[in-house]
Amino acid sequence: MKRTACVLVTVLILAAVLLGLQVLVQRNVARAAEAVNGKVETLGSGDNQTKVLYVWGTPYEMGYARGVLLRREIVDWLSRAGGLMMAGMQVTEEQLDDDWKTMEPYVPGEYKEEIRGLADGAGVPLAVVQRMHAIPERSEYHCSAFGAWGPATGDGHVYQIRALDYATEAGIQTAPCITVAKPADGHAFANVGWVGMIGVASGLSAEQIAVSEIGDNFGNENERLDGEPMIFLMRDLLQRCGSLQEAIDRLQSTRRTSSYLYVVSDGKAGQSRAFQTSATFCNVFDDTNLQPFPEWRLPGVVFWGMAFRVPEYSGPIHEILKRDYGHINAQTGMDVMREVKTGNLHAVSFDVTGLQLWVANAGVDMTPAYEREFLHFDLAAAMQKFPQ
Repeated sequence: MKRTACVLVTVLILAAVLLGLQVLVQRNVARAAEAVNGKVETLGSGDNQTKVLYVWGTPYEMGYARGVLLRREIVDWLSRAGGLMMAGMQVTEEQLDDDWKTMEPYVPGEYKEEIRGLADGAGVPLAVVQRMHAIPERSEYHCSAFGAWGPATGDGHVYQIRALDYATEAGIQTAPCITVAKPADGHAFANVGWVGMIGVASGLSAEQIAVSEIGDNFGNENERLDGEPMIFLMRDLLQRCGSLQEAIDRLQSTRRTSSYLYVVSDGKAGQSRAFQTSATFCNVFDDTNLQPFPEWRLPGVVFWGMAFRVPEYSGPIHEILKRDYGHINAQTGMDVMREVKTGNLHAVSFDVTGLQLWVANAGVDMTPAYEREFLHFDLAAAMQKFPQ
């Protein structure tokens, strides 16, 4: 489960995968326009754009709409990013297929249906989409996150960040997408991710629940694959949980897989919690018992830094939070990521209470996300765009 650099030998593998998928998409281009439960907008301009996808209905309907509306982008992203990620991690299609078979019994049926809809809508083999959703369990995201509330913010709002540090050589950043979903069953939410993923790495729900994640390693004895994958557990927190306590219960009761740190915030309750989890334990921290540096505790703040047990990584985050203490806000979140240089692939600052977010993605030229312009997205306004 170690992150590895991408290798040049992937060119031949990539070419073969790309050719096969491009043939499939060409067959689908001739399809007549279909009435689907979705629509697409574009946020940003020039070389700093992200798709905004609106989907609603049953799991299959939402997946199918994604596949139809973003067909070209999905095919290109799955072939290029998927091929390079597999090569960089030195795993084969067969290994990922085996991983998926191990995890699949623990993937909620509704998500499997949505993946099937995505594959059908985009006209790609189901296994290709499943492999992309299996990859995160073999990866370690060395990231940063914080949640701030009450005395730390001073305005009654809860703020949170999610900084995703991961290899940009795979080109994951070439197809960013904010998916605003209104499922037939569950809470509406925004999945801040990529065109071909229904799993969540960063997100905010209409119930004012925000989620962030960091990969870690607490030893092989605390890890397994036969459990619910992290990207689907994260989605559970958005789609299924209406409060922080429900999120805590979900994290504790789910059959977890690998070693992860989470931050979850509830804008209604005005609270955030940090979690240290693995297959065998789930530790919950607030501002009074946060580890591992008790001297860095601040009332109304929880945070994790890259390699959080190393002061050189977590210390700078603490210093900025201390500097802005009493008026921490969304701008503080962006400042943390820029000044600490965390969030090279994907960086998000949330106003959880106000249902607002600011997102930056790495450039095609691999310019780190934290160095690029943050795009503002108003989830509260977006929720009014669904059919009545």
